[in-house]
Amino acid sequence: MLLPTAILQHTLPDHSAAEPIHYDWLLTYPPNPAIPAYPPSELEPDLTSSPENRLLAFQTTIPPQQWPDLSAPLPLQRIFDHRQRYLTYEGPISNDRGHVIQAAIGHHKPSLWLPQKIVTDLQIHTSCQPGQTLNLQATLIAIEVPSSEETLPCQYTATFSQIQR
Repeated sequence: MLLPTAILQHTLPDHSAAEPIHYDWLLTYPPNPAIPAYPPSELEPDLTSSPENRLLAFQTTIPPQQWPDLSAPLPLQRIFDHRQRYLTYEGPISNDRGHVIQAAIGHHKPSLWLPQKIVTDLQIHTSCQPGQTLNLQATLIAIEVPSSEETLPCQYTATFSQIQR
């Protein structure tokens, strides 16, 4: 089953920040996911607890067009789930949190979806390489697993391999 995915370039309003730009990778949850959804944050109180209305979200400082050429795993920070509207949204973020533009859009097809490990095939189009499609298999591994079952892993790494289509 192909599911939508997007990578947003998020520019923070305070350009004195150490990393004023980061990327939010949004993955549509598959049906009946084994990964529990984060509870809604105070910034997204209208977000329902149902995974079919939410996006699994990770943050990184590496732009998606560099992912196929990484020699080391991509560090990812699990962040609060996002609303489905962010798959197509570009513009300002409420509460003066900056603005986003689409860095890449496409689909993913998960073959493994567990709290400690996700394997999914990606087919994405990056905005900086029009007409070029990246076909990658992504393997995300949780590297920080909290001792409590009620707390979700926060730190992940991702490795990528090319898929021939």
